[in-house]
Amino acid sequence: MPKLSRPDLHNLTKYVALPKKQRNADFDKALGIKEGMDQQALSALIASWYNSTD
Repeated sequence: MPKLSRPDLHNLTKYVALPKKQRNADFDKALGIKEGMDQQALSALIASWYNSTD
């Protein structure tokens, strides 16, 4: 598993915590962000981005 960028995880954790109406649905869809994701799920999502660029 690649080393995750702390800013990625930190910023996405804060973003996902926003009320859904304050988030951008197109951004969520493009990045694979789903409602209620926890840090473990976000870490796996970020890892998938890095894995797909190898």
